[in-house]
Amino acid sequence: PVHRLVGPYIALAVAPAAVGPFIYRINRRREDPPKRRARDMGIAATVFIELALTALSYSAVKLGLVSVNFAISYTIVLWLLSGPIVYFGAYRTALAKAALSPRHTDSG
Repeated sequence: PVHRLVGPYIALAVAPAAVGPFIYRINRRREDPPKRRARDMGIAATVFIELALTALSYSAVKLGLVSVNFAISYTIVLWLLSGPIVYFGAYRTALAKAALSPRHTDSG
């Protein structure tokens, strides 16, 4: 039934709604040092992924696809593994993007 999908869809919509304004603000603040922007982007990406993983686990339990114990264990393991990987991936990507930006190069 459609009413069973309302909770999972709302849960999946929370991650972009919660982190989107933070990412927008990071992208608008061009005057910040590149390392600070990269750190903020790493934090935002990590929070987004962890919220999305939590929403997926909640949705799987709500739809009866997995047990609660499995979902909790799965979520904790993925938080521990994905957190550092996503943070450093986003951090390095943001630093590389800042290095290519003409605003942060010394010209003249």
